[in-house]
Amino acid sequence: MHISELAEDYFHYDKARHRLVGEKNGLIFKLGDSLKVKVMRADLELARVDFALVAAKPKKPARRAPAPKTTAEKKPVSTRPPRKPRRSRK
Repeated sequence: MHISELAEDYFHYDKARHRLVGEKNGLIFKLGDSLKVKVMRADLELARVDFALVAAKPKKPARRAPAPKTTAEKKPVSTRPPRKPRRSRK
């Protein structure tokens, strides 16, 4: 299926994650996603089959809430030496 058959958007290919990301709507199609397609044309001489997208469940990126701003100070680092391992009793 050609990339232009996916949706009314322009998709960018993310090579590292094997996925297509929509520029406008943020839809994500990745390798292994389930798609329902319809055979539009089959050419035996060229050994080519054209498909059209019927239904898909692409994922929208999760919107993360901004991290709360805190003024908490860092915890002090312990100055005690690490504990020695305990001997096992036999």
